[in-house]
Amino acid sequence: EGIIEFVASSSKFYVFIPKFGYLLRSEINGILPYQPNDKFAIEARNYCASHYTQSNILITPTEVDKYGYFLSKIVIKTFYGKVFGLAEDLIQNGLAEIYNKFINSDSDDTTLLTLQRDACQNGVGVWSDKTRHDYELQAKTVEKVKVISIWNPVKYSLQLLDHEMAQINKALSEQLVPINMPQDFPRLHNND
Repeated sequence: EGIIEFVASSSKFYVFIPKFGYLLRSEINGILPYQPNDKFAIEARNYCASHYTQSNILITPTEVDKYGYFLSKIVIKTFYGKVFGLAEDLIQNGLAEIYNKFINSDSDDTTLLTLQRDACQNGVGVWSDKTRHDYELQAKTVEKVKVISIWNPVKYSLQLLDHEMAQINKALSEQLVPINMPQDFPRLHNND
């Protein structure tokens, strides 16, 4: 058992374990972490901070990531006796997405998939922006890309060279068709 002391991001929390006096850095297992400046990440962090700071929880750590966060399943216990998973609540409200790398076939994951499908169909949260998920990269696949710019050794922008990009390049390389304008059109802009 623990208490959420601080919400660091939309999926990362500092959890105090009173029984041992430990403060754990925890991340929800199975949730896709957003970039801190992402619009929906800010909305999700604010939601978690207002709803779950100082909440009693049951935490089940499964592993430690490369940054020292405990990947955990977090279950919220409300004052009124209601018990629910934090991942389920975030996904149901469209404030998180399933991290496909961690999906298994157990009952929790099928519940998460159902909740995400419902949130997507209802256009809730991240699913309200229809252009956000036009093209989703799959794990362990290779994509053709072009490096557009390099900002620093770990941050750079890429352009996907997929079918849509080939159509755009084809359209841009075609000869432009001149537009036949009426003879009186140029005179309209001569301060007549």
